[in-house]
Amino acid sequence: MKEKLIRSIIEGTRRVFQMMLSVDPTPGEPRESRKTSMKVSGITGIIGFAGERGSCMLYIRCPDDVAGMLASKMLGAEFNGISEEVKDALGEIANMISGNVNSFLSEIGLEFKLSIPTIISGRGYEIDIGSGNLRSLWVPFKFNGGEFDIILVISPDILPTLT
Repeated sequence: MKEKLIRSIIEGTRRVFQMMLSVDPTPGEPRESRKTSMKVSGITGIIGFAGERGSCMLYIRCPDDVAGMLASKMLGAEFNGISEEVKDALGEIANMISGNVNSFLSEIGLEFKLSIPTIISGRGYEIDIGSGNLRSLWVPFKFNGGEFDIILVISPDILPTLT
């Protein structure tokens, strides 16, 4: 993957967290994967990217308590457990990060329409991310109070543009 794509994910995520949540997350080591599914617990926000030249999916996933903390910071109220407000807040965070990534992709000639956020929560659920031709870019983040991951799944159609 291009270093610029990794940088756009990291910078876009940090910008959203700094502006909206007054949190400065520290990125871990990005890694590529060809996994076709992920088994997770907690809460996951998903945004789809659809374009003429391919598609992407952006996931933000975190434990329930981290999602509650982020929603509390964003909305200025206390949240314990997964409520509709927590789901909405995580969906909006995913939406803003996706907008930043989409801006970068547009700069390199890839135009996408973004979906509305989808939220999944529970224990031990599996997310199928498609065929083995897809590539995933995983960026873990830590901040004072928790951890979360940003995962960008990229269709093979747009890979030549990113290499």
